[in-house]
Amino acid sequence: MWDFGQANIALGSFGPSMGSPYGAAYPRPLLYAGMGSDDGFVALGAGSIPDGAMSLRVQSTRGCFQYVYNEDIWGVLPGRIRVWDEPLRICLGDNAWMAFKRYYHSFPFQNVVRTAAPMPVWNSWGMWGQKKYLTRPIIDFTQRIGAGITVWDDPWEASQGAGKPNLKKFPHFFEDIAYARSKGIETGIWETVGWIADPFAAGLSAGDLITDRKGRPCKANWNFDPAGESYYCLDISSARVREFIRQRTTHIMQTVKPAVIKLDFGYGLPSPMMGVPRNPGYRGERYAYKLTQLISAAAKSINPGVIIQYYSISPLWLKNVDLVAMDDQGDLWYDIARGHGAWSIWGSLLSDMNIR
Repeated sequence: MWDFGQANIALGSFGPSMGSPYGAAYPRPLLYAGMGSDDGFVALGAGSIPDGAMSLRVQSTRGCFQYVYNEDIWGVLPGRIRVWDEPLRICLGDNAWMAFKRYYHSFPFQNVVRTAAPMPVWNSWGMWGQKKYLTRPIIDFTQRIGAGITVWDDPWEASQGAGKPNLKKFPHFFEDIAYARSKGIETGIWETVGWIADPFAAGLSAGDLITDRKGRPCKANWNFDPAGESYYCLDISSARVREFIRQRTTHIMQTVKPAVIKLDFGYGLPSPMMGVPRNPGYRGERYAYKLTQLISAAAKSINPGVIIQYYSISPLWLKNVDLVAMDDQGDLWYDIARGHGAWSIWGSLLSDMNIR
């Protein structure tokens, strides 16, 4: 009550674009929320992927979920009928942990037999995020600490979303991969979910991108800072986009042969108030979900054992995810140890779901 008063808190994939802070460190999407005190706790969450953008509206000591459609802008569904499939599940507990755990246990566990034990992963973002584009020293460090996979993060690509290496920045990219494998280190690769810097070079047009109400292609970035570097957003409604994503992922799998694909920025897509997929069936939270699903299916068609890594700890996303990213504490830079500890507690809710 004292922290929030009256507020509308964006959940789901659209958090940053609807006013919530940077999403990866939470992580996005969160398709549930909880409220309570020492007297007890209630967890409220979606029972299926919502076709609207999800938010929690708090009115003093009470709250409700809202799904944002903006049909006054984009038009209603054919037949003017919308079907709601399990929009809400309510779980009670003595404390936050038990309430959330009961919400998680309301979903079926993944009955997956892993063919390999979980392997420690080291990500290049720590150095590359500081624009220190080292490669072999990171591989050597990966080996020294006993990790088995080095994930090459952004900006390994020639341009974001291209799926091809930047051989000017990393002229020995493929030689470095071979060097890693000679040391018994597997390679992982970072891939954006829906952003692309140069869609036209990829053979795409404005008709394949998310556009605003005037038909102009929208751009987005991770924190929606108008002064920040931004990217076009792929519209999964387009058959050409779906084929581009399949071919891009297939090319990465065949050339880089990654053991891990780290997916990112599903939480950095335009809100429904700015632009939506042309096909209403992909609007709302289904937008990022379907993009992730498409990439995962394309990767696993080449190597069923490839590990798909993403930020979400929502039980609704787990069909697309094998490994949860815990590398980014972007909004906890001032207290990483405590923040990571809290992250680990909530991330451990996935332990019963057969997710690493």
